[in-house]
Amino acid sequence: MSLDYINVIYFGTVFFILTFILGAPLNAIGNTIPYRNFLILGFFLNLILNPIFMFGWFGFPALGLSGIAWATVVIELLGCFYLGYYLYESGLIDKRIGKIVIPIFEPYKNLTYQGFPASMNMVTVAIGIFIITYFISRFGKEAVAAYGIATRIEQIALLPTIGLNIATLSLVGQNMGAGNCARVKETLYTALKYGAYVILPGFFLIIIFSRQLMEIFSSDQVVVDIGSIYLKIAAFLIWSYVIMFINVSALQGMKRPMFALWVGLGRQIVAPIAIFYLFVYVIETGLMGIWLGIFGINWTAALISLVYAKRIMQAEERRLA
Repeated sequence: MSLDYINVIYFGTVFFILTFILGAPLNAIGNTIPYRNFLILGFFLNLILNPIFMFGWFGFPALGLSGIAWATVVIELLGCFYLGYYLYESGLIDKRIGKIVIPIFEPYKNLTYQGFPASMNMVTVAIGIFIITYFISRFGKEAVAAYGIATRIEQIALLPTIGLNIATLSLVGQNMGAGNCARVKETLYTALKYGAYVILPGFFLIIIFSRQLMEIFSSDQVVVDIGSIYLKIAAFLIWSYVIMFINVSALQGMKRPMFALWVGLGRQIVAPIAIFYLFVYVIETGLMGIWLGIFGINWTAALISLVYAKRIMQAEERRLA
């Protein structure tokens, strides 16, 4: 069943990448509306296309689980056309593009310098999921299911901060280019302040309704019990993600993209292997050891990112003074 789904998703990977690429220049000039509209439209299209492709409604063949993947790929393809149209009309693309296809090395070098560490950071996230799942699987399939459900709920709580990450990267990058360090500092601290505000509803919902949220997705009481315990810890963990992601975005805007890679390697691979092994096999603290390990690792990474971003801002202020 997993292969039925993931093989189709891999087939459509190019469309996922293209939507990010087409949306990024629009975000950089402050026009976030097309990408927002694509996400909203994609949400509603998923509600329509998922059952059509999955169950074979209206004469379509019943594709089962792979139908959900095909629906996602189709929506991403439509998003490429939608965002491509807005990007073309924005004037950011030279309409003589067919006549100037010879690449210039310097922009590609700069893009690689900025983009490669961020891409590799996503690789560490993927590897990190394997590592966490490996250790959690020691405690049974119910624990794996509980973690999978709980992290999706956790991600929903974090959704309001995505816009702050994009805004931070765009504004910090623009103001660093203009040599306006005061505005860089203002951007970072404003994003952190509003990040703390927008996460509050998710925090209280998770704290108060952790069990009810788990019961939406599973009737297995073992899964619900495990997941609700993790969610109560995660409610205090989401603040660390806000701090870390906003500071990483600011550092990328200050042309310090390697930090994202180093912090990713530390919090997703090196620290989890060491700490989870200690808690699971040496101290034998059970699942609680893994939950507390995730909590400690991410809060440590968040505080390091906060201190490092502040130090880089101070260094830039001295350089431009």
